[in-house]
Amino acid sequence: MVAVLENKIFYANAIKTTNMKYILLIASITTLWMAYEIWRAPMMDESGKVLKPGKKLSDLWKKKK
Repeated sequence: MVAVLENKIFYANAIKTTNMKYILLIASITTLWMAYEIWRAPMMDESGKVLKPGKKLSDLWKKKK
């Protein structure tokens, strides 16, 4: 009886840690995506006029002159 209860507790903890890994993976991917979207957004003034155009993903690897 005790062994059965220990196995149930072990499996419940294993499921919780597996779910937590997926939650942390999704949260980190979402954070990286949001940071990229903020970085690539164009700079605009209050009237909506574009001051600096948006960036592309390839701009990350270009050398600055």
